[in-house]
Amino acid sequence: MDPHPSSQAAGPGDPPRGGGARDPWGDAGPEHGPDARHDATGPRAAGPSALAQKLREARASYAFSLAAVLLLLLAAHRAGVPFLDPMPHGVLVDLGAYDYARVRDHGEWWRFFTTLFVSRMAIDALIYAWIFLGLGPAIERSLGTVRFTVLYLAAGAGGVALGELLAPNLRGPQYAQMFSADTLVAVYAVLGGAIGLVVGKSGKLSAAVTDPGARGAAFWLAIWVIARYSFTKVLDPTSLGAAGLGAVIGAALAFGRRRPVPGIVALALALALVAGAIALAAQGRVLRDGELVDRGRPAGGAPRGPG
Repeated sequence: MDPHPSSQAAGPGDPPRGGGARDPWGDAGPEHGPDARHDATGPRAAGPSALAQKLREARASYAFSLAAVLLLLLAAHRAGVPFLDPMPHGVLVDLGAYDYARVRDHGEWWRFFTTLFVSRMAIDALIYAWIFLGLGPAIERSLGTVRFTVLYLAAGAGGVALGELLAPNLRGPQYAQMFSADTLVAVYAVLGGAIGLVVGKSGKLSAAVTDPGARGAAFWLAIWVIARYSFTKVLDPTSLGAAGLGAVIGAALAFGRRRPVPGIVALALALALVAGAIALAAQGRVLRDGELVDRGRPAGGAPRGPG
């Protein structure tokens, strides 16, 4: 099984062809993708310009990955620990990692987003690069940079917020190596987005079954969920939420290119859900027995009670 679902088929990675209008979301349309290699005089020769074109088409994917690597190197330098060791939580928080106490008591809601670029250890960064760099550029070339950035940030931050609302106890020390809000949450968001993109482009749920790229993304989602559950006997709402939101947002963004009004409405509803989850989690709310209750003030940086 190819670890990079997008490399198996043109599905998620192919931009729509035809039409000459510039896309206001940031995708210039037919000059992207395979058609960009041709002009009025015939096929363009491969060379530095072709490489530059590919880099421009996936600039967010490469920039996000570079940011994750640089932040991990900076964390290791500040902590004075080997690069392969887990980084101290305090150092990661200083670099933008999610921390309930900082969000609840200091209003640092932006951590729901910045934490998506922070890895706890080198293995997390390697997994992130392995999956994300194999998949992210193809999705970005298909959606455009702005749409892709919306997918990455909204689905990832929404997943972190859902994890805080549904199971904040999974942030405790006993689960620190398995359930953390970091770059791996973004991987789940983009894997879900790959599936949603295929559905949104075709308008058919069945396309997610027949498209090799979507099947590859679903395969890796299933592998990770099963592996985590086998170790912990817990289903992580952070990663599952990020994947689900990624699928919905990816479908809405892709569908909006064919049917703008329904696509915008679907996207607006998904983003409203994300914003609501972030607002509730930032206020210290948690869902218990079907009701939203106050989670409690953090004591020594940790939440009170079972939540």
